[in-house]
Amino acid sequence: MATFRPHVHQIDAYAQAHFLKEERQDPITGEAFVAGDSIVFCAACRSAFLLESWQYMGNQHCGQGQTLAQFPKSQSLTLSKSKNVAHNLTDLRHAKKEERLLALFIDMMVLPILGGIWIQIIGFILNIVQSLGSIGLFFEGLVIFIGIIVGTIPLLARDFIGGKSIGKRIVGLRSIDRSTGESANLLQSFKKTLSLPFEPLRFLLNRQDPKTLGDSWSDTIVVKD
Repeated sequence: MATFRPHVHQIDAYAQAHFLKEERQDPITGEAFVAGDSIVFCAACRSAFLLESWQYMGNQHCGQGQTLAQFPKSQSLTLSKSKNVAHNLTDLRHAKKEERLLALFIDMMVLPILGGIWIQIIGFILNIVQSLGSIGLFFEGLVIFIGIIVGTIPLLARDFIGGKSIGKRIVGLRSIDRSTGESANLLQSFKKTLSLPFEPLRFLLNRQDPKTLGDSWSDTIVVKD
């Protein structure tokens, strides 16, 4: 998809008084528009977004990246609904940094505990299998293989099941595909986890970008469920 430079409009209290009277809100953050805000209008549905929200969505909406060059003066600025799932992303509020950090903290606390319990379970099963003698040799390898697969998926792809890790389920968040609005898949979840060690560097290099490195690499966003 071609990348377009967005047309950014700064709300003027006098010139855009009609717009402010509508008491509209940014569809992503839920924040009311006020004078001085920098906003962008989707050229397809004429929905208004804060510049930060537009960037958070990957500079696109309705499956395209074009924006209105002129500030609309009509009243038809209400978000238009579509059968396209991507349009419905504007009905969701993206997660705040504090909420995401809390979910991550819960994951880091809970997953090691669950991992330890799983190891104990596998060890118990192995003791039973090993007691079977030569017959148990085949099953021993199978138990170890299954134990590794089942034990690593929750660690390396935390958001794989319904776009929610344990922490996200508790906090009420969900990781979704930026284009389709569907829950993050296995590959996207894996990419988000691999990017975690590099997130502090991303934050230092670009503090203004609301997306994390994992969001950009996996093409996902995290929203309130």
